Amino acid sequence: MPDWRKNGVIYHITTEDLWQQALLSGDYVPESYENDGFIHCASLEQITDVADSHYHGRHGLLLLCIN
Repeated sequence: MPDWRKNGVIYHITTEDLWQQALLSGDYVPESYENDGFIHCASLEQITDVADSHYHGRHGLLLLCIN
């Protein structure tokens, strides 16, 4: 059973800038939402691979834990 089914937590990687904008506006819309129509999330088991594949070498990232 995937860990998110056990503990009810999924994870999302975003930038500090986008998260600060969300806190000020009250809405969070990641850059990929317009094209994909959903917010990409991953289980704890997947998040390292996601980070390596899509965010390698980037700084100023946050890991959001969503329950």
